[in-house]
Amino acid sequence: MLTILVAGAGKSSIYLIKYLLGHAARNKWKVIVADGDAKAVNEKIGGSPHGEAAIIDITNAAQRRPLVQQADIVVSLMPPHLHIHLAKVCLDVKKNLIT
Repeated sequence: MLTILVAGAGKSSIYLIKYLLGHAARNKWKVIVADGDAKAVNEKIGGSPHGEAAIIDITNAAQRRPLVQQADIVVSLMPPHLHIHLAKVCLDVKKNLIT
């Protein structure tokens, strides 16, 4: 099973998350959606059995590192100035990052 971490559950994330969850069963994906806003995350996942919510502060290394470690690929939909937090962990644990 491929684990995809989507960091950011803002307005623009809905299309990507909907696409990933819609194709998750066929492709054997687990989609983790991480954001500081629990309501936004849960709305985007919509109860999908292939989605998992992670309510974190992306600037907190202790919270983001375990998520990046368990992911096979990381997609950052965070504001540009926050990409660096994920990028440093991705480099350290050798994970691909899409921004």
